[in-house]
Amino acid sequence: MPHATPNQYSSYPLNLPRPLLDVQDLTRYRSGLLEAAEQLFVRDQSSCKFELREQVPEPGSGRCVPKDASEAMLLDGRFSESEYIATVEQLSDVLKRRLPVGNTRIMTIHRMNSWSRMKITLDMFTTLCGFYQVHPRFLDLVKSMGFKTRSEDEHFMSCYTHFSMSEDKAGTRNVTSSEICYKMGHFEKHLRDLEDPWSCRQTVVYHRYDVEASASSWILIQPPSSWNTGLNDVARSAVLHPLSLHLRFIGPVCENTKRYLNYMSNSLMTLNQRVSFPKPFQEIDFDFALGQKVHEIRRKLHRVSSVLDGSTRSLKALSLHGEAMVTTKRIPPTVHEAFMAEVACISDDLANSISTVHELLHLSQDITSTIKSVLQFRNEELFNKTSIQLQQIAENDSQETKAMAEISKWTYTDSRTVRIATVIALIYLPANLVLAFFSTVFVEYGASTRTPVDRRGHLFVHSQLWIAILSIFFLILGTFATFWVWDRPQKRPRSGP
Repeated sequence: MPHATPNQYSSYPLNLPRPLLDVQDLTRYRSGLLEAAEQLFVRDQSSCKFELREQVPEPGSGRCVPKDASEAMLLDGRFSESEYIATVEQLSDVLKRRLPVGNTRIMTIHRMNSWSRMKITLDMFTTLCGFYQVHPRFLDLVKSMGFKTRSEDEHFMSCYTHFSMSEDKAGTRNVTSSEICYKMGHFEKHLRDLEDPWSCRQTVVYHRYDVEASASSWILIQPPSSWNTGLNDVARSAVLHPLSLHLRFIGPVCENTKRYLNYMSNSLMTLNQRVSFPKPFQEIDFDFALGQKVHEIRRKLHRVSSVLDGSTRSLKALSLHGEAMVTTKRIPPTVHEAFMAEVACISDDLANSISTVHELLHLSQDITSTIKSVLQFRNEELFNKTSIQLQQIAENDSQETKAMAEISKWTYTDSRTVRIATVIALIYLPANLVLAFFSTVFVEYGASTRTPVDRRGHLFVHSQLWIAILSIFFLILGTFATFWVWDRPQKRPRSGP
């Protein structure tokens, strides 16, 4: 398998050889990798968590290295314990250890969580990809595996395959190596204290198979937690098909998807019983918030549907890749048939899961429709009650208006009476003053002294009586003038706001 020279590793993917159909803009891939490096990779080597596991011969097998590739197909072995690498120097030393014929090397890049950076430095990543001449389309899958604050590029799931060919002396073109990479979503339980115990995570898988040496090199980014556990016994039986580990990866993913769908189904059935159980309208205890819960479940089901569609496409590409690898004549027909049969079984499982998602979406739609009908009926009832109450309020207002009109009528009558009384008082006020005048010194009333014989009383008025009369007249005018001036501002129309 050809590899890049050490001084070209850091320039990946510019160090890749140009194929006959040069359609990949390597400069664009390089600039995109450097621009996203801050979000994709860690800076400190102490934060790196790059795991390495290699297939080693099983103790007691009697041989350490197979004689040729055909013998390697029947090699019994196991995977070594995990070895963690934190520096470029350590990684270079590992890559210098040429992979024995028929063996498998699995390299895992870990992340703290689904929204954090990959625990590998940029130099280590370019060294790794440059050494194995990883196809640049792998970077299209990697760019979503960095630090983020919200969901970005998580619905993009695709699968890419590539074959390297060579010609022998007879002019026959043969496959020398194959590459397949894909990003697959999967569901796992988390340990956080949340209502939903499941999380949707993503794994990027890259697999390079060297046909001449029957050796496989894997790069995985954030694999499922069950992956390493499954590797402990994967090599205790013969690894006869180079793509068999893909099925061991996809199989548990499908199983967890089934479990997650069962959880979603139970949640929907609980809501369905709450909505569809017959009860009097007055005892219905749900509102718009229940519709929001159903909407959230539908959003998650659409996410599951997207994940299953991506898994189906990846499995189909894997099947076509396996068919193409048959041409290498390194895979026995019976092994290939067994591989394709297992692919068909997983495809059926995925199809059943997709059917389940559609069924749950239809059920959630029915629940939403029922909730809308109940809420609409409740709104109509509230509208009717409100209309009746408004009608009663209008009737009460009408009665109050009539009462106010009656009060206004009596008030007008009272005010008219008061006006009449006031006018009378104003008219008789001068008379009061005149009567009061007769008690003053201006008027003298007493017995006559002209003749002692006539004792009848007489009225004597001073000649200055006109002063009193003139004072009364001007006093009346002043009273009316004062009233007119006081009352005028109240009758003047207001201007302005």
